[in-house]
Amino acid sequence: RAERGTVVERRTDPTLRGPSTVARARNFYLVVNADFETGTTPFTVTGLPRNSEEDGDEDNE
Repeated sequence: RAERGTVVERRTDPTLRGPSTVARARNFYLVVNADFETGTTPFTVTGLPRNSEEDGDEDNE
């Protein structure tokens, strides 16, 4: 169980609107934007590029 964390970098993007979860997928962070207020579309997904060397993931070719 993790009890502490350290923020080493912040990322933002104009397409992030109510982000609810994130997953790594090869060279991207996939961020789910939940739309709890309007309900017009259940959700959208934004792909933010990530730097694989800094993230320590060697299997993203």
